[in-house]
Amino acid sequence: MRPNNRRLLTFVLLLMCTGPVFAQPKAGRSYYLEHIRSGKYMSAHSDLNAAGVHIWGPIHKGDEMAYRFKLVESGEDEHYYLIHQLAEKCLVTRGTDNGALAMLWGPIPAGHEDRYKFKLIKKDDGSYYLFHKWSGKHLGLYGRANGNNFYLHGPITPEIENEFKFRFTAADELPKVAERSRPAKKPKKKDRFEVASVWGGTARDSNKTKINWAMSISKRNGDHFEGAIAITDSKGRKFEAPIKGTGPADGDGVVIIESPLGKDKWFGRGKIVDGKIELAYTSTGPRGTKIFGAGTLTQHK
Repeated sequence: MRPNNRRLLTFVLLLMCTGPVFAQPKAGRSYYLEHIRSGKYMSAHSDLNAAGVHIWGPIHKGDEMAYRFKLVESGEDEHYYLIHQLAEKCLVTRGTDNGALAMLWGPIPAGHEDRYKFKLIKKDDGSYYLFHKWSGKHLGLYGRANGNNFYLHGPITPEIENEFKFRFTAADELPKVAERSRPAKKPKKKDRFEVASVWGGTARDSNKTKINWAMSISKRNGDHFEGAIAITDSKGRKFEAPIKGTGPADGDGVVIIESPLGKDKWFGRGKIVDGKIELAYTSTGPRGTKIFGAGTLTQHK
């Protein structure tokens, strides 16, 4: 066999033994985190603290920053902070138990650094586990539906390992889906969340308290909106607060609304069904107390 052919055969055999070669993620660069099982991407669409981190895909033009995370050195070998580029806040979790949801928070409180550290554990197929130092568990997701939240779990068994694998794609190497423009909508319908639109309805919380609430929109940019929410409880007390959220211009889809309601943190998530928002929400008070509730909002004509 000629020397050149022998070298070529050696190279081919080496590839067969080692598998494909992937670039190692580097600190200081921004990445898209593709969830292996679903083929979709880690994302967040709010810059508020405690914003949920969920799966979504495809990535549309103009929304890329909602999917980018910057890898930042934590000061500990092989451990990194993941900074969401739109919110400029860190990836963290709400606790350490299995099922604890991922969220964004920033800045990092002094003494809490380990809660924000993740170790990238490389797998044979070039993907990575995100190992959370504080909990000793892995970040993952079961399912493929847009809007599902990432959560902690451990240990990982072979039959579920793809639920915890991520592929890192550098932000300057846009995935193909990010290059697609949004499909044309024919005929174009009126945006449900256009500026000056108003929604109203009723809800009940976990204490079985009935409330009346109304939401008005003051700003709209793509799927994102801003505005205000007004709530009147069963005792006639009124509360008002600014809101931020996302919602589809038309058709049924996921709606997310967040607000720092006074000293509380308020988060609502639901969907539009037949033109009506069906929403479940949580409110976290200054002492960590939680109130849960659900209700509906109907757009005023």
